[in-house]
Amino acid sequence: MNRPAIAVTGLGMITPVGHTTATTWDGVLAGVSPARTVPELRGCAVDFACTVSGIDLDDAVGGRSAFRMGRYVKFALLAAREAVADAGLDPAHWDGARVAVVVGTSSGGSAGLTEQAVALERRGPEATSPSGILLTIPNMPAAEIAIAMKATGPSLAPCTACSSGVTALSVARDMLTLGQCDIAIAGATESIVFPVAMTGFARSGAAAPRDGDPARLCRPFAADRAGIVMGEGAAIMVLERAEEARARGRLPPSADRGTGATTDAHHPTSPHPAGEVARAAVDAALRDAGWRAEDVDHVNAHGTSTPQGDATEAALIGRAYPHRP
Repeated sequence: MNRPAIAVTGLGMITPVGHTTATTWDGVLAGVSPARTVPELRGCAVDFACTVSGIDLDDAVGGRSAFRMGRYVKFALLAAREAVADAGLDPAHWDGARVAVVVGTSSGGSAGLTEQAVALERRGPEATSPSGILLTIPNMPAAEIAIAMKATGPSLAPCTACSSGVTALSVARDMLTLGQCDIAIAGATESIVFPVAMTGFARSGAAAPRDGDPARLCRPFAADRAGIVMGEGAAIMVLERAEEARARGRLPPSADRGTGATTDAHHPTSPHPAGEVARAAVDAALRDAGWRAEDVDHVNAHGTSTPQGDATEAALIGRAYPHRP
C-alpha cells in the first residue's frame, strides 16, 4: 500500500512546567521540577504532585461553557487552540466535516465523578451539578474541542492508560491515511491530582513515597528510583497529509512515520519482565516506518521511575537499539 506521509503541523501544550509549548520546552531544557506539596492532598499518603498553576483556567477558556468542563477538558481545549494556531489554521475557514478530533485520556473525569459523589452523599441530590455527567465522561475533551472549532468529522477518545496519547496519534494517522479526514487534532489530556486517585497510586505501590524534597523524588532509571510522581496537563498536535500541508505553504517540522502496538497480556499494571511483546511493538513501528534500528537517534522513554517498569524498559531499549541512541 502506497501510503501518504503524515506531517505534524501544529503543537499545543499546557503543563506544570509551562502554559504553552515554548514555555514548557524552556522549562524542560532548564531542568525545572514543578513537584510540590498540594494542600488539597493534605492527609493523603501522597500529598505532592506536579500541578498546573499560575493560570485561571476558566478565564483562559472564556465564554459561558467553562462551568461544564472538568479540569482535564480545559487543558485539552487550551492546548488544541494553540496547536491549531501554530498550524496556521483558522476554524472559521476550514471544512469542519473533514476535521477529526482524537483525544485520549486514561482516567477521564474521575475527579468530577468523585466530587459529585461527595456532594450527593453529604448534601443530597440538589447539591450535585446539572453538568455532573459532562464532568465525568471521558469523551468530553474531544467533544468540547469539536464544538469550539466546528469540527464535525469523527471525534474519538482512546483510553489505553499511559499510552492513550500515542494511541490517539496512531488512530489519527490511520484516519488521515485512509482519507477519512484531511485534518486531525490529536493528543491527550489528564488531571487526576485528587485524593482518591492519589491514594490509589500510593496503595498500589506505584507512587514514590514522601522522602525529602518532592522535586527530587522522580528519578527515572536511577539506581535509587522509588516510584511515580503524578502530574497533569495536555499535549495536542495537528496532523495533516504532508503533501497537502506543503500545498498551503506549511513546512512541517516533524512527521509521523510509523506506529506499532502490542499488549503484554501479562498483568494489569506490571510489564512482562522478558519484554518480548513490547519489543514486537518497537519492531512493528520500525517496519511501518521503513526504518532500521540504527536510524533511531532518540528514544522518548516511558520512564515512570518505578523499579520494575524502568528495569524492563531499559533492557528493552538496550536490546532493540544496541547502538545506544
